[in-house]
Amino acid sequence: MQYLVFRLYGPMASWGEAAVGGDRPSGLTPGRSAVLGLLGAALGIKRDDVSRLDALRAAGCGGDRR
Repeated sequence: MQYLVFRLYGPMASWGEAAVGGDRPSGLTPGRSAVLGLLGAALGIKRDDVSRLDALRAAGCGGDRR
């Protein structure tokens, strides 16, 4: 199995967690959706290109989980 390992560094980065009420805490790591978005952007995939985004997700970047 192949893996892509990278480090995200951003002192001002914020990774939102589940919100309950009016406040939304920030997590220490990005969620699966954020990572897929970063990879998609790096590959030049537009947000409305559903077929390429589905192919990215199916290629082991998140599996079938939604």
